[in-house]
Amino acid sequence: MSQRILSNLDALVTETFQFHCDGEGTFTSLKAKVSHLATQIAVLEKLGPVARLVRRGEALPMRALSYNIKKLSEDDSKRDGQGDSRWASLQKLGCQTAIFSMISCSGLALLAAEEYDWLLNNVRRYLTVQELPRDWVAREQIRKVLANAPRRPNIISFLNSYHDIETRCITTERNLTEEEPARKRIPVENSRLWKWERSQEMDTTGCLATLFPKDETQDVSFTIWCGHNDGYFLNDVFAVQRAISS
Repeated sequence: MSQRILSNLDALVTETFQFHCDGEGTFTSLKAKVSHLATQIAVLEKLGPVARLVRRGEALPMRALSYNIKKLSEDDSKRDGQGDSRWASLQKLGCQTAIFSMISCSGLALLAAEEYDWLLNNVRRYLTVQELPRDWVAREQIRKVLANAPRRPNIISFLNSYHDIETRCITTERNLTEEEPARKRIPVENSRLWKWERSQEMDTTGCLATLFPKDETQDVSFTIWCGHNDGYFLNDVFAVQRAISS
């Protein structure tokens, strides 16, 4: 995708030599569009590396988040293009988007007005196509920074919003963790052997068997008894090719 965009820009540079002045502000319009694109690229240059770190699960630059929360909430008088303070306008983006913006731009209080306005108008659109993990904002790094954030009146609602997100992420993670073992048991519980063992009120099962060798130089043998259709499913999961058919 990146190379395709660069190639399109190269083609555009070539095509500008064919640009004819019609005397009705064509060059003024062209300069305005190019200037807007330059602003967009300047902001994307800040957002891109952080999105990449989030996707990879790598450490994020938390000093930027800590500094921005402190500085923006202290200087709650600097206005954006809509007349709000920069701290207030960030909150309108939503907690998660605001956090991403504050991590990405180390000095939001001093960011050029045109770049800040572009960020406000487009960062949510940007995040919708970045395919970030849904729970990235609940990572421990971010929790620690917000736990130590100053408790000023204009920060409390922001911290409460984060706490709500954090709670939802933890609840979802817990539910998935509790459901996972049950899903893994389904193939075994569909086997005739399992059902027969349960009908005999047996407390153990022979559906799972492991054979460990005496030393580390040999492999471990693992045998699973499962339902007929589940067997085909597991066969596909492990990409096993049948050598003998009976």
